[in-house]
Amino acid sequence: MNRRALLPQLEALIGENPALRSSSAFTSEHTKWVTKTLSILERALGTNSRYYATFHNFNWQFSCTTVITLLELYRYGDHNGVMGARQQEAYCRQLESAEGLLEAAREELAADPEPEALPPAPEAKYDVFLSYATTDSELAHELKDDLEEEGISCFLAEKDLQVTQQWQDSIRTALLQSRFVLLLITPSSHNRPWLLLEAGAAWALNKPMIPALSHVLPKELVEPISSYQCKKIETISQRAKLIQQIKNA
Repeated sequence: MNRRALLPQLEALIGENPALRSSSAFTSEHTKWVTKTLSILERALGTNSRYYATFHNFNWQFSCTTVITLLELYRYGDHNGVMGARQQEAYCRQLESAEGLLEAAREELAADPEPEALPPAPEAKYDVFLSYATTDSELAHELKDDLEEEGISCFLAEKDLQVTQQWQDSIRTALLQSRFVLLLITPSSHNRPWLLLEAGAAWALNKPMIPALSHVLPKELVEPISSYQCKKIETISQRAKLIQQIKNA
């Protein structure tokens, strides 16, 4: 996780600290602030960090039993007035301590190195990566021809790979360079390992994926394929509708 991404939220909480000193402990504003601060410290630094542990141990209450002085009675009127003033002083002191603690946490987060920028996504070379099992080769080629007739470029491993290329590397590159992944799923292929592997890779790459079903029910599919909207291609009209959807996307 990029801890620096939480830095603006932590700085906002530090900025809210001074305004809390004009209120008192356990008001709704104070309670919300404490809850949000604990959440940010947990996410950014962990529950085992000294920042989280120290902040969690603040009780926001006056716990000393020092004898009340005559000066305090004169200033605040009675016992309740004195104890209320002491409570407010203790609360403000803990807010000051909390501010220093959060400033130290902020400095630690700010010292984290900037995350390396992700490489730019490769430019799309294909509109569709057609994933299929060898047993469905004839249907896959028909579907590829139908797609290309509509001007939709399509990667099909058996046709498009040169003998000299490394097969697995080329599959991976083609996945990266495709806009959509079309899974051709039939009774003979719906649980084939290589098709499931390509589906998993497409899911990890966050590629739009369309399971194209031929005589297979959606309930027969496994994750992550079953989480996508399936399209039947058992008839000419169903196939044409799918191709038009891809073309218009």
